[in-house]
Amino acid sequence: MEILIVGLMGYLLYQYSNSTLSSKYSPLSLFQINQNNEIKLAQVNSRLAAKIRQIIALANQEGYLLYIDEAYRTQAVQQEYYARGRTTPGDIITNTLNSKHTQGKAVDLMPVINGIPTNNLAAFDWQLIGKWARQVGGLTWGGNWKSLKDYRHLELP
Repeated sequence: MEILIVGLMGYLLYQYSNSTLSSKYSPLSLFQINQNNEIKLAQVNSRLAAKIRQIIALANQEGYLLYIDEAYRTQAVQQEYYARGRTTPGDIITNTLNSKHTQGKAVDLMPVINGIPTNNLAAFDWQLIGKWARQVGGLTWGGNWKSLKDYRHLELP
């Protein structure tokens, strides 16, 4: 199985193939990662943006680079996500039509490994996202949810 994820700016974010990251594509530059993050943070609540910047700084202090995969999303996109596994093919990826993403109050983070953002569960200690969120405070981490855990997800309560 191979999955290619392309961001809004048309950059290849990562290629997932047989549970490993592929080096087939050039990694993103630090400039591209920072530019993406600032574009995404400009779309969300200013309190959330400040907290996510703090988390990114904490991650950097520990030697990690974080990439904001999703921030604000339209209600139409949320409806598409909700339909997956229900009325359209695919796995269920959300339990709500009323996501904090549609309110600009949530982001999804991915670690950058060898210049390539990944959501591969085996490639990163996802508990770190929760740890950093607790250090910053005032956020809900999707890794604490009882069902459909979302380790990438942070939101304002």
